[in-house]
Amino acid sequence: MVNNDPGATTSKNENDIHLTLYYHRYSFYSQKVLLALYEKKLEFKKREVDITRGEQYGSWFLGLNPRGEVPVLQDGDKIIPESVRIIDYLEDHFNGDNVSALVPSDVSKKQKVLELRRILDQLPGNVLTIGSFHHKRFVDKPKLPFIGPVRWLLSRAEEKSAETLRINAEKIPAAREVLLRKAAAQEKTHEIVEDNEKFETALTQVDKALGNVEDALKNGPWIGGEQFTVADVSLAVLLERMSGLGLDSRLWGEREEIKNYYERLQQRESFKAAIPRGWSPLISLIQWQAPAAVTAIFSAVIAGLLIFRRRH
Repeated sequence: MVNNDPGATTSKNENDIHLTLYYHRYSFYSQKVLLALYEKKLEFKKREVDITRGEQYGSWFLGLNPRGEVPVLQDGDKIIPESVRIIDYLEDHFNGDNVSALVPSDVSKKQKVLELRRILDQLPGNVLTIGSFHHKRFVDKPKLPFIGPVRWLLSRAEEKSAETLRINAEKIPAAREVLLRKAAAQEKTHEIVEDNEKFETALTQVDKALGNVEDALKNGPWIGGEQFTVADVSLAVLLERMSGLGLDSRLWGEREEIKNYYERLQQRESFKAAIPRGWSPLISLIQWQAPAAVTAIFSAVIAGLLIFRRRH
């Protein structure tokens, strides 16, 4: 069933809607799937998983995805985890009249688009996000909500995350193995984000990928020329995150094609529907913290917002 309203999630008869997306609004990977769904104008139901309170480790969700990660798509009795797999599933199973294709039919263009998507999807988004909090010299004018006090608080949360995961592993037996694996992975990520040389290497990797993007955009408004593609889905979410963190000047300040692309992107209805604005990440952080920390967060935010307004 086709949905012509990019922001809509239900119809008059929900029983007619067979797609359900389990997601979190500020999950980097959930945003990719949301953007693809809105681009294809498919009707679907949304079920937000409160990852700030560990809902992804509940037995009901682990039954959907034993890795305890969003997004997950349910199509009837079919369960599809991981953003790339979900987007490919949507492209393979939902096409035809009034349903936008996100992969070119031309073989040569298809190969180029899929290769560029592969490169973009391999970029270390989490390392870049957390690393930007530690390495301020690479950051220029971060945007709300990633202002100074919030960055500091998120950095503190990241530093404690492996410890928190291990504590929760003992509290939630059903998710113990998953949480311990995540704790070990988080410790490795923390080592990278604290290392200035390794973080700069990650930035160089992104810079190289965006060089390929700049060349691809010379052939049209989107990576696939006139067609918005799966590569655009990956690029759109990446650019939005990098811009919010204040890495846009560093990564594409002198790349005119990407700058113009990003401006076009922000006017696209599917993008507006998929990407949360304002204070959503901060609200998630507040919900995750203990009550004593909430007071500190609000105090820091108020002070930071006053400074932000004075400077702008």
